[in-house]
Amino acid sequence: MALILQDSLGGLWSVTIDDNGGLGTTSVLSGLPSAPVLNDAGGSTSWIVGVTSTGQLKTTTTTFIPGNPTFITLTSPSATWKVGVTVDGLFTTNQQVVTVSVLGSGKVTAVNPISSFTIPVRTVFTLTWTLTDAAGIPINNATVTATLFAGRSATNPLGTPGTPVSPINGLTLGYVAGSAGQYSAVIPGEINPPLNGTGYTLVVDATVAGTQIYHTEQPATVETAGSLLDLTTVDQVKSWIPGLAAAGSADDAIIQACITAWGFEFLNRTGLGNQNGDLLQSPFCGVCNFSETYDGTGTYRLFVRNRPVKNVSALIINGIQVAQSSGFSVQGWVIDGTGKSISLRPGLLGWGGSFPQTAWQSGAYRAFGGGMRFFEGIQNIYLQYSAGYNNTPADVVQCANKVVAQNYRRRSWVDEASRAMSGGAGTIRYRDWDLPSECQYVVDRYTRTL
Repeated sequence: MALILQDSLGGLWSVTIDDNGGLGTTSVLSGLPSAPVLNDAGGSTSWIVGVTSTGQLKTTTTTFIPGNPTFITLTSPSATWKVGVTVDGLFTTNQQVVTVSVLGSGKVTAVNPISSFTIPVRTVFTLTWTLTDAAGIPINNATVTATLFAGRSATNPLGTPGTPVSPINGLTLGYVAGSAGQYSAVIPGEINPPLNGTGYTLVVDATVAGTQIYHTEQPATVETAGSLLDLTTVDQVKSWIPGLAAAGSADDAIIQACITAWGFEFLNRTGLGNQNGDLLQSPFCGVCNFSETYDGTGTYRLFVRNRPVKNVSALIINGIQVAQSSGFSVQGWVIDGTGKSISLRPGLLGWGGSFPQTAWQSGAYRAFGGGMRFFEGIQNIYLQYSAGYNNTPADVVQCANKVVAQNYRRRSWVDEASRAMSGGAGTIRYRDWDLPSECQYVVDRYTRTL
């Protein structure tokens, strides 16, 4: 991890460390400077790490900050080092050796040495960390914790610490009995953070008898398991299929492919989603924002593509912005109780609030034939709104489990109607329906008809 310091004259220096633990500096023209504050090994004094105008590293005492870090991490060409400060303000360097494996979907997604590794989302996996000393001797008596951060600065983590991602937030990795320095924890399938443009960092700390012996910050990739259109998870499907939950993860990728395919198919069959056909979001998986245009029908009600409608941010008819109705007597738009359509209220005296003339007898009210409506026209209605379910409906989830299970099982008899059993024991006949009947009912229930 690069560390940039600024001297009293404004010069920038990059702190370096060689494979023997020797510290040095190199003058640089650009970079984000920081001023790390470390507590000494005795836990009694805080020290500001700085640099002189000639590039010499220095420390300066400051007000003691309880709980402050006792070291920072630097990387040499072939090793990782923790740099600390003694009670006299002198620098210390200690090499740390670590191997990492993040297990998800039955495979090791990172091995030693690493620069980054992949963490699956919405999938149960095991996070394992192995600690040894510089001589390769396992450390079996440590307390190890891990925290996954979003948006943490690699060069200035004290200034920009990032946001912890649950459930890997101060998570204790327990020692694996009988192992050689291995610590692990099972991570539930709850990791599903929003997309983060600044990346993710996994921070692991270890202490022995209350003394910190290890700290590392590793860049991580949070992998999307499937797509944003998924209606169920691999674990839910495996729980639905008898015996599959205990069969391991060999077919997890196949099940995931079936889940994603059905998420796309369900959206197509019900007719919901983005108006232009881009399958980028699903109202069955959460509340989504939509921008759509419609042909005016000349009525007071407009049935929209997605439901249930949660909010309308803009409604424009023939170029005229329409405001929300705040009550029965006030003209404007209102979301119908079913959440499937937008209706227009004329108010007590008809339409006028959106126009220069306000009298219902003349002006815009008369010009538009007795009040505002969704006037007949081609693509003359513009609507921005949000719609969708806060949580995927239970019947939609169960339908997905059944359809995915059916498609997963069908792999073994593709294009077969029947199969003779060995020894003349009989014949197995396979169903040829597209969907189980109870699943078709669910599709019909949510299909847009207008």
